[in-house]
Amino acid sequence: MRPVLFILAGLMLAAAAASLSRSMDMAMFFVLAGAVLIWLGKRHSPGTKDPSRDKKLPAEKDSYVETSEPGAAADKNSRGRSLKLAGYVERLTGESFADFSFSPGEEFAAAARDGYWEGEKWIQGRLLLMDTAARAPLWEKAVDRPRHPKISDIGSVLVEDLQPRQESENSLMLFDLQGDMLWEKEFGARIRNSGISPSGERAFAATLSSKYEPHSSRLFLFDASRGTELWSRDLHYSEEEAPYECDFDGNQLVAVVRFYEEEQRFPFGETGELPKEYLYFSYEINIRQRGLAAEILPQVKIMLMKSRPEIDKAEELLGRINIQDLSLETKAEVLRYHGEIQEARGNLRRAAEAWEQALELDPDVGIRERYQDLQKKLHSGK
Repeated sequence: MRPVLFILAGLMLAAAAASLSRSMDMAMFFVLAGAVLIWLGKRHSPGTKDPSRDKKLPAEKDSYVETSEPGAAADKNSRGRSLKLAGYVERLTGESFADFSFSPGEEFAAAARDGYWEGEKWIQGRLLLMDTAARAPLWEKAVDRPRHPKISDIGSVLVEDLQPRQESENSLMLFDLQGDMLWEKEFGARIRNSGISPSGERAFAATLSSKYEPHSSRLFLFDASRGTELWSRDLHYSEEEAPYECDFDGNQLVAVVRFYEEEQRFPFGETGELPKEYLYFSYEINIRQRGLAAEILPQVKIMLMKSRPEIDKAEELLGRINIQDLSLETKAEVLRYHGEIQEARGNLRRAAEAWEQALELDPDVGIRERYQDLQKKLHSGK
């Protein structure tokens, strides 16, 4: 924008010189126009401080604090508020910010700008807290690489700081309403997600996998007032557990499990344990995602491979599967185990019938040789 203004100013001054011999009034008009363009160009200079900086902006009709709406409308509204906030912050500070968030009650807004290298010199990023009603900054801090600021309703700001030279390391900082840093935690792993409760009493951080085992794939809960760790737990999921995200319901940290449009929330216990209802829901999701057969057949296989096969339990589990709803390969696997159960009970003909049907559905079901041996036994009468 600034170069264009200066180019136009130059054209105005050239026109003034050309018209000087013809009309003094016309020459003065071009001179004034050029002076105005030069003034505008200087005003837009990155090194020139905006006169509105550190001052309250006059109220405008289209405030960036709007009523949230559900679903896609809420997402669109949130993006719109962030875009408006970006414009206000740039006018107030003369700097561009890209990462924005609001407190739950929308009384405060935070903005973060990443740091960067300028040759061999590191330029720190910036973290800003604003009063949304007054549309004025409360404080601004230099932070190396601030990411994903979260704000409580009391104006405390939790922010992740990615180390400039260590891409695998993070710090977690908490600032109060006055901009004083209350505490800082260093992690030997990247932070995947973090958050602070609306009251500002609790904070959490979830980390990604790292070579530093004490911080690798773990969830930490902190007393936000002192920064003390209340508990931590492993974030490696077993096959029976559904992946979850973390959030606060008041001061209670909860695991949020989403399955398509369905959402369930499960509170963490005092030492970080999840309730049995979480495991029940995880089991239900596995069944719905993979089908009942995919959940049961591995268990049946283990039961039949034991030195003393658990035939009754295996048969009871297989009885839960509706074979009509399965793919050909899965139907063949079910019939294979039905045949193994009948063979173990001594019902060889019924076992052969089940295996024959299984092989017709899927020749690679894995029982061809056993079926052929069983057929020989039946033909020999042994």
